[in-house]
Order: sequence, then C-alpha cells, then structure tokens
Amino acid sequence: LLTYTDYAKTGRISRYFFALLLFGIGLMAKPMLVSLPFVLLLLDYWPLRRFAERRTFGLLIEKLPFLALSIASSGVTLLVQREKAMPALDMVPIFLRLENAVLAYVAYIGKMFSPTGLAVIYPYNLHPSAIRALLSLATLVVVSAAVIRIGRHKPYLFTGWLWFLITLVPVIGIVQVGSQSMADRYTYVPLIGLFVILAWGGWEALSLLRIPRLVQALGASMALVLCAGLTRAQLRYWHDSIALFQHALNVTVDNGIAEANLGYALAKQGHYDEAIAHYRAVLQRYPRAIADIWYNFGASLAATGKLEEAIKAFQNALTLNPSMGDAHQNLALALVRSGRLQEALIHLGDAARLEPENATVHNIYAVMLGAAGRTDKAMQEFQATLRLAPDSAATHVNLANLLAKQHARDEAMAHYLEALRLNPAFVEAHCYIASLLLEEGRTEDAAAHYIAALQTKADYVPAMVSLAWIYATASGEVGTQHAAEAVRLAEQACRISGWKQSRLLDTLAAAYANAGRFEEAVKAGEEAFSIAKAAGENNFADSIRARIDLYKKRSPFRAKR
Repeated sequence: LLTYTDYAKTGRISRYFFALLLFGIGLMAKPMLVSLPFVLLLLDYWPLRRFAERRTFGLLIEKLPFLALSIASSGVTLLVQREKAMPALDMVPIFLRLENAVLAYVAYIGKMFSPTGLAVIYPYNLHPSAIRALLSLATLVVVSAAVIRIGRHKPYLFTGWLWFLITLVPVIGIVQVGSQSMADRYTYVPLIGLFVILAWGGWEALSLLRIPRLVQALGASMALVLCAGLTRAQLRYWHDSIALFQHALNVTVDNGIAEANLGYALAKQGHYDEAIAHYRAVLQRYPRAIADIWYNFGASLAATGKLEEAIKAFQNALTLNPSMGDAHQNLALALVRSGRLQEALIHLGDAARLEPENATVHNIYAVMLGAAGRTDKAMQEFQATLRLAPDSAATHVNLANLLAKQHARDEAMAHYLEALRLNPAFVEAHCYIASLLLEEGRTEDAAAHYIAALQTKADYVPAMVSLAWIYATASGEVGTQHAAEAVRLAEQACRISGWKQSRLLDTLAAAYANAGRFEEAVKAGEEAFSIAKAAGENNFADSIRARIDLYKKRSPFRAKR
C-alpha cells in the first residue's frame, strides 16, 4: 500500500511494478488479499482523491494486472483447500452460506469491540437462527445506507466501511473452502477499515466535544490497559494445544473440530482414555467425519489395548480414505496383536504399495512375513528396506534374526555387527550376538556382550538374566568366581519384573544353588514351577522340577556347553 501510494503521488512506473510484485508475494503468504484491487480503488477515492484528477476508466485499467493475480490466486486456493474441507461442507446450500455470511459480518464487528469468547475455530452452524440473520442483515443495510449518505461529506466513512465489507468477501463463507463459520485471523486486514473510521471519526468527535487532552490521554491509557489485560488472558489459552482446544469447546457449541483436535492433543500427552472420550463424542455426531479422526481414534484405542474397537476404527478410516497408508499399517499391527497375522499381511502389503519409499513400512512388513514363514518374500522386503535406509540398525537386526532362524549364522552375525557399528548403544543387538555365540559354545565371548549391554543400559533385564544364568550354571572357576554376581543380577532382574516371571525365578534359584544357598534355591524354584505350571508351560515346568530335585540334594545345576 505504501508503494502504491508513492506511485499515485509521483507517477513513477517503477513504483507501480514494485507494488504489483509485492502484491504477488503477499498473495503467496495470505491469499485473502485477493480483494486488494478493489481496496486500491477505495484509496483512490480517499485519501488519495485520484478520481478528481483522472478518469474512472483509466483507474480501472490500472488495476487489471492486480485483478489478474487475484483471479489466479483464487483458483489455486479453491483447488487446494476444497480437498481439506470437512465432509459435505462444500455442499452447504447457498442460502445457508449467505445466512452465515451475514451473521459473521456482525459477529466480527462485535468481537472487535468486545474481544471475548474468542476461539481458534468456530464451528459451522447448519441451522442458524433466521431471526438473527434478518436482524444482522438489517443492521448491515442500515449502516451501509448511512455511510453512503454521510460519506459524501466524510469520505473516511465510505472508504473504511467498504474496506471492511470488501476485504471480508473472500473469507466470509459464500464460497466455502473450509469447515469454519468464521475465523479471527481473517479480520486482521478487514478491521483496518473500521479502525480508520474510529481514528478519523474519533478525532473529529474529540475536537467537537473539546475534551481536555489530559482526559483524552487517560481514556486512551485505560483502553490500552484493558486491551493488555484481555490479551494476557487470551495468551493463557495458547499455552498448549490442550488449553487451546478445551477453551474453544468451552466458548462454542457443537465444535467437532475442536473436540477432535483436543483428543489428538491429549493422546500426544499419553492421556488416551480422555482422548478416546472426545473422539467418541465427535464420531457419534459425525460418523462420516474425515478419515484422520477415525485413524486417531483407532490409534488411541490400540494404545489402551482395545484392539477390536481399534480395528473397526481403522477400517472406518480406510472406508473414507482407502489410500491412507498409516491406517493400513496400524490396522495391520492391531490385527497382529489380535493373532490375525494373515489379515495383517494384506494391509501391510497395501501400506508398502501406497508408500514405496517408507522404509519403516517395508521393515515391519518383512518382519511379519518372516513370522508367517514367507522367508523369501521377507528377504526381499528387508533388502528393499536397506536400499531405502542402509543405516537402519533396527533393519539389520531384524534381518539378522530371520537369517539366524534359517541357520545362516555367519550372515546373521555380519548384520548384528553392522547394527552395532551403526548404533553402539543397541543393547538388543548385543544380546542377539551373545545368543549366537552361546550356540557355538563361546561362553566367555557371549558374557562379554551381555556385560556390554548392561554397561549401556544397567536395568536391561534380558541381559541381566542371561548373564546371571551363564555365571550360575557354569562349571569350574567361572561359576565359583561369579557366584555372588549371579545372585545380584538375578535378584535385581526379579525385583524389576515384580517376582512374577518363571524364567527369572528359575535363574535366581540356579544362582542361589551355585552360591550354596540351597534352601533359598528350592523356594525360588518352587515359585518358578508354580508360575510355569499355571501358564501351561509344562515342559519348562518339568525342567524346573528336575533342577529343584538337584537343589534338594544340595547340588547346583550345571548347563552343558
């Protein structure tokens, strides 16, 4: 506007083209600026008063390049935003959109003078009050008529009021490109027009009333303090997403978008039960809501173990958007947890097809193919994953696990070692390597990897119990020298796990026996036996019983290596 004003005053064509360039940049940042060509005409009327100096036709021709940019920007905006609208809102009947537009105009004026009850999103009301709409329309008509009548003598009224009306047209909802009925952010430019009226009109009023300057200053100061207080109060609602969307729910009615976003914010903080309640409330009112809401609902349900509901939610998301790769992936994971591996593979295949560059999807697909016994296909997916993410330590470990099952130990070891090279803190890789080494009878080397894992993560139970088992069941000096360490590790593992895992208690019993504490060994062994028996692990329970018999004879258990 400053550049255009400079052009209007000096006639320098370079300023005109610079203003046009700045307008194009402005449209890329704020598409609602499409009404600027009409605003420039208003400025030509007042305060530039160019209509008195030039013919109207010339002023109109001058705005055509600006208008061309506006038309292009409008087309792009409509094309992009229509795909993001809530379902069926772009099909709202025109008379409802006109009603909402009239109500919004008056609501914006009201919020300018009383900025309370502000919300990040105002829901679209499909059943607006006809009486309120008529009263709002009457208000706009009366004010516009008064402005036209008085504006001849006070042109700032004409320019300010039409500035407000015109700059709101692109976002007032007549052409619906979103799910909101109005938005505070849309008023930054339009309210300039009303503030122009207040500034010039207020100055005239103060001049006529001859109010002392001290009183004027005090009044302005009080207004600033009031605005500062309201701003401070409003900032509290922007502290975080939960506060923001909870406030929107508090000050609006039937706000499905705010409720869905509140659910998402709660889920991000791990408050899944609260998130589920909000998602459920939205979906009961809008069962055909966008796929993302069903997807987020399913993710929260899955996080709380409600797998059947989660599966249905993911399926609903895919009904609305069959190309949603994340929904296919998470549906597959929920199906796997429900023991439905074959169904899961179908959806993982779809996810891999929809997101061919997503290494995580290919990795998960490969793991599940391996679990289903489809080794060749799993190998192909692992290779695809490594092509996409050659530095993925997790993929190397997963591939190594599959190779180890196929007894390709050398290849498996190579991938485990590569995983450790990529991520030296990968404790699971240390444990897998140790398992392979134990199978080869390399007990000391295996123990070294378990120790390395515990140096990285001191409370890693699998490494604790495995190292304790090696020490507790080793023959000769190894068992004798590390007897106390075996007991310490086994007790710590049981303590962390709540003394409820049969394998850990069995290891503790072996450690006690190795240390000569046979009564405690028998007691721990009996607890391990009871837990294993209750879990239906009969073969393991029989092994524990055989070791208990040794402890009763005051003899430790020695593993064959």
